[in-house]
Amino acid sequence: MKRTILLVLLGTLLSACAKQAFVDLQNAPVADSNINSRRTAFGDVYLIDLKSGTFNYRGNLVEEDQADRLDIIPASKGNYSESASSNISIKFKGNIQEIKPEITAQITSSLIFSMKKHNQKRFRYPDDVLNAKEVAKFRSNQSPFANDNFRFLFVNQVFSGEKIEYKFNKGKEDGGKFILDVAGQKVEVFFNNSAELICEGDDNACVVSVQVWKLVPNPGGATGYKFVLDTEREAQVVFQGGV
Repeated sequence: MKRTILLVLLGTLLSACAKQAFVDLQNAPVADSNINSRRTAFGDVYLIDLKSGTFNYRGNLVEEDQADRLDIIPASKGNYSESASSNISIKFKGNIQEIKPEITAQITSSLIFSMKKHNQKRFRYPDDVLNAKEVAKFRSNQSPFANDNFRFLFVNQVFSGEKIEYKFNKGKEDGGKFILDVAGQKVEVFFNNSAELICEGDDNACVVSVQVWKLVPNPGGATGYKFVLDTEREAQVVFQGGV
């Protein structure tokens, strides 16, 4: 009995002393875009409640409007690869304050984002799309949210392709974790969902670029309201849930 208690206490002590990093690739930033874990579509508009941090779907402006009227830049093929952004979500545990920057650097440099034969589609002038006369009714319907408690997220660009991948490319996973050697110290790295995300197919919006807009009164306009770009909020962070 005493031996069992001692082993449990030892395991607890070792766990408490462990240096750990927890990485979440869901909606992670890549270049000036995000992994589309939210499964949004080109032209989608979401209402963001800044107090609760919730996202609510409000409609799709490609459906609301006539798609042939929108100034959409045609899809283009290409290949692309880069290391992860330093803005990915990493949470730490253990006495690692002094080596946090080194841990972050190792993780981000080992996360490789790549797109093979990808398609890119985007609105040339998102302002004209949101404030077009053809979507006047849509703006009117959003009028209860024309205040500082709300913002709107607009999906203005999407990427699809033969294969789009986000993968941790250092070492092998062992028991659900990776081990890094950082400044002579062992650090356990865990991925909250997966260390590899793969999206395939030209019909899948694997990666999206978004903008944050606010609805403001416009007495001289047809509907009395217009969308203006919110330049104070970083769209990639908002898409991750950091409103």
